[in-house]
Amino acid sequence: MFNENNAKIRNQVLQAVEGKTDEQLNLKPSESEWSPIQILDHLQLMEKIIAKGVSQELQKEESKKQSKSQLP
Repeated sequence: MFNENNAKIRNQVLQAVEGKTDEQLNLKPSESEWSPIQILDHLQLMEKIIAKGVSQELQKEESKKQSKSQLP
C-alpha cells in the first residue's frame, strides 16, 4: 500500500512537469520560492537520504533481532 501511494504521487509530480520547458522548470515564482526543478531535486535527494537511512538501519544487528511483537 505504501509503495502504491508513493508510485501514485511520483506519477502525479512527473505529470505536473511533463512537457515543461527548461525555462519553465527553472522559473522561480518569487525570490523566496523554489523553482519546480529545485523542488524535484530536493525530493530526489530526500528520497536517497531516506532510502540510505532505512538500508543502514536494516543492516544493524539490533534491527534484525527485533521481534514482531515489538513492531507498531
